[in-house]
Amino acid sequence: MTDQLSLQEPDGKKQSITYGLYLGIIALVLGIVTMYISKSTTSLVVLFGVSGVLNLVVFLAVAVLFSISIRKSIGGYWSFSEALKKIFIMFAVAALLSSLGSFAFTKFVEPTIQEEVINNTSNLTIEMLEKSGAGDAQIDEATAKLDEQKAEISKMSFWQFFRGIGITMIFYFVLALILAAILKKEKPFFQQHPNVDPNTDPNANYGAWPDQNNPN
Repeated sequence: MTDQLSLQEPDGKKQSITYGLYLGIIALVLGIVTMYISKSTTSLVVLFGVSGVLNLVVFLAVAVLFSISIRKSIGGYWSFSEALKKIFIMFAVAALLSSLGSFAFTKFVEPTIQEEVINNTSNLTIEMLEKSGAGDAQIDEATAKLDEQKAEISKMSFWQFFRGIGITMIFYFVLALILAAILKKEKPFFQQHPNVDPNTDPNANYGAWPDQNNPN
C-alpha cells in the first residue's frame, strides 16, 4: 500500500524545472527592465535602488513562493536534502535561462545597452562625488573602475560568460541552502511510519522510533 502511494506522489523534479523556467523568464525580464531604467535615470539612488529591489527583493520573494508551491505539489512535506535538491534545480534552470537570454539580448538586440548603463553610472557617480566635495583623485579612481568594467564587457568571451554562470550557480547553491533550511518541513511520525498507530503508540509523539536500548 505504501509503495503504491509513493509511486503516485510526484517527486517534484518536474515542478522544479517548470518553476525554474518561470523564474528564469521573470529574472530575464527584471534584468532587462533594470538595464533600461539604469541607462536613462538621472538619480544614482534610483539606479541602485531599482537594481536592488527588482533583482534581489522581487526575485527572492518569487523564489520563496515558488519553493513553497513545489513543496505543496509533493504533499506539503520535504526534508532538508529534498528541499535543497529541488530548490537548487529550480535556481539552476532559472540561471541558465536568464543568463542565456540576457547574453542574447545584449549581443543581438541591444548591443550597446550595457555600455550605456556604465556611461550613465559613471556620469552620475562623478556628479555625486563633485557635489560631496570629493577630490580629483577620488573621482579619477571611481571613473577608472567603471572604465575597467566597460572594457571587460566589450571583450566578453564565451569562456567568461560560462565562468560567470558558474559563479552564479555557486551563489544560488548557497541561497538554496538557506531556503532549504528555512522551508524544510518533515512529515509527522505517523506518516513516515504508517504501520504505527499514533493513538496507541506513546513514542509516536516524539517523532522517532523507540530507543531499543532504553527499556523506558
